[in-house]
Parts: sequence; structure tokens; C-alpha cells
Amino acid sequence: MSSSPAASQSGPTKEAMISASTVYRRINDKLKSGLVPRTADIEEYFRLFGDPIEHNSLCKNYKQNPDAKAQLDRIRERLDSTPMMAAPTAPKYHVPSTRSNSKRKASDNAEVKEPTLKKRGPGRPSAKKGSKKAKAEAKEEQEEVLQSFEEEIVEKTHHTAKQILNANNQPPHELHPRQIQLSRNWIDGSESFQGLLLGAHSAANLCTTLQTFVSRRGIHLSSAQRIGVESYREERRNGRFGYIGPTEDEETIARYYEFFNDIFFCGSLSGLCVVKFYRGVEQSGHGADGFDDLGLAITPVTGRTHRKEIPDGYAALIKIKDQANNSPLLSEEARLQCYLSTLLHEMLHVYFGVYECLCGEKCRERHADEIGINGHGKSWQFAALALEEATLPLLGESLDLSRRISFEYDALYMKTVDAETRARFRF
Repeated sequence: MSSSPAASQSGPTKEAMISASTVYRRINDKLKSGLVPRTADIEEYFRLFGDPIEHNSLCKNYKQNPDAKAQLDRIRERLDSTPMMAAPTAPKYHVPSTRSNSKRKASDNAEVKEPTLKKRGPGRPSAKKGSKKAKAEAKEEQEEVLQSFEEEIVEKTHHTAKQILNANNQPPHELHPRQIQLSRNWIDGSESFQGLLLGAHSAANLCTTLQTFVSRRGIHLSSAQRIGVESYREERRNGRFGYIGPTEDEETIARYYEFFNDIFFCGSLSGLCVVKFYRGVEQSGHGADGFDDLGLAITPVTGRTHRKEIPDGYAALIKIKDQANNSPLLSEEARLQCYLSTLLHEMLHVYFGVYECLCGEKCRERHADEIGINGHGKSWQFAALALEEATLPLLGESLDLSRRISFEYDALYMKTVDAETRARFRF
């Protein structure tokens, strides 16, 4: 510190020199590390020694740090436009020294001269000793600097907190199409397809989930399945309340729809579909030649002409052909057996048509490979096979879903299926 301008003048106390040395060391350490010194340290150095750029070592470090040099210029301009603050008084705390006690007492009793303030810049008014106005202005300036610093910290804190909150609120990345799985409520024994959404799943995932659900027997059935099985068998034996109504009754076929929904589809088709009978010969819409099917499922993926037939408030429509006039030789029991097989066949079409995702090109390519143009592709075939195998142990009677006839009807798709896959179809 002997090379500083103020060191050549007589007057600074030892305490003031120690304080100045601390400020100098902090500034120099920051500059050597390539950082910007604290504004308060630079202002303190100004009050004690004048412009820090006049010191040789600090001048060299400032030239190597443009950010610190720019900060120093801003502080110099602000100090030039305001009266200089009075030099700080000597600290009241005890400063250790290596001198003897007698020399220390003599030095403490000696008259202390305060350092003279150096005038910086032309016309710069110097602060008089004990000037209340200068002290008030200096205090006000310090308060403004602290307030601006606090506001900046608060703003940055709020910005960081907002970024963290937005990151936490973002939904986690999910696979597309969305995956579903069986979920059981162990309190009441009910089950559901967890994560099931309309038009959001692949045909393969829908197929495997359905296969898992219908493959269980006995005590592994859910409560809704057991109730559905008992209700179905009671309806088949005694009808509704002991009355067996006409076979072609839409209310009766709607009750069987609810039974099948609980037994085979885990309640996923509740309130989505209407079942109706149609009389006479109507084109099914599956082919250009007007092939006369036993039933038709109209879903959102069906052609635009047929979609208009879906009633308001529903996602699908099942039309079953009335066999009373077309096949008068069939008994009522045989016709009901045909209606139940057709109903389960078309409900499987509704299951895939309502929940399969067709949002983009990849999803449509996946649909063409898994379901096919006419809707009887490999995913449908595997699910239909699982349903056929479950009908006898659960319902007490076997229902034929016409899997082979439906598969061979689509000649183009049949050529794309290899022999191994066809062997798994079991026909």
C-alpha cells in the first residue's frame, strides 16, 4: 500500500490502513479471478485513495477484465455527478498489534489526523467535515443501490421459481398410442381398463388387454363378471321376470348387450352404442358388391355415409338383421343363438372402432396391418378367438363369431398374412 497516493500523506490511522488493505485485497482477488468486484468495495476504495485505476497492480488487472473496467467507469461517472462521501471514521474495535503496551498506549493517546480527501475531476465539490447534507446524500445513495439490488434478486428468484413450476406442471412423456392395462379395486372387486380413452390406443394393445381379461375363470373373475354371468344365464332360462318375450325385441337384445359388456369388455362399452334390428336386405357397407351380412357395426371409422346413422349422444350403432322373415324355418331359439353370436361379433368391432387411434399416417398404417380394410385383421381375429373360447365356460353355451368367413371375405388382406399367423387363428 506504500505506493498508493494516499500513503505518502500523513494522517491515516492504523485502523483505516487495515480497512483499506482489506478492501484492496478483496478487489484485487476478484480481478485476478476474472470476476467483477463488489460495488461497495470500489466505492470504499474511492473514499480512501481515489481512483483505483491509478494503482499499478489494479490498473493492470482492470485492463485484463473488460467487465470490471466498465463497472468502474459507471461508478466513476456516478461519483463525479454527486458530492463525495466523507471518509469513514476509525473502527471502534481493537486492532491487534505487535508493539509493546507502552508504545501502544502512547500511540493511542496521540492526536489522530484524518486523511484529506482527494478532489476528483474539475469542479468536483468536496464534502466538508461533518457535513450532514453529504452524509444524508451518501446514505440515500446507498439505500437506492441496495433497493435496486434487492429488486433484481427478487425478480430473478421469481423467474427461477416460475421456470421450476412450469417444468413440474408439464405432463410426463407418454408413449403413443396410449397404453392401457387392467386395474382392480381390491375393496369391492371391480375392475377397469386403466388409461382407456376414446381413439387413443393401438389395436394390438386393445387386443392383448381384452385377451387377458376374458382368459380368467372361476374365482379370478371380477364382481361385475360374476353378476353378468348369473344375469345372462337367468335371462336365457326364464327370460325377464319369468317372461320370455319375442326374439326380435330390441329391449331384450339391449339387455344381452349389457351382459356381454360386463362379462367380456370390462364395462368399456357402457353407454357408447345402440343396438337395433333391421328388416329386409340391406347392404352392410363392408364390400362393393353389397354382401348381405348378419349384422353391421357403424363406428367413427366407418364411411361418412354410414356414420350419419349413429344416433345423437352415442359413438356407435349395431344393426342386426331380422331373421324372422328371411329364415322362417329357424326356431326362435336358433334365431336368438344367431343374434347373440352376431351381437358379440359386432361389439368387438365397436370396441376397436371406438378406442383405436387413427391420428396420423403411422397409426393408419398400423391399423391397416392389425385390423385390415374390412375390420377382420389379426388383432380382431386373436380377440375374437379369445371370446369364442370364453363363451362356453362362462355362458354355458358356445357362440360362433364367424371368424373364418369374415377373414376369407377380405381376399387382399388374406394374402398378406403368413402361414404361421393363420395357424394361430385355428381355422
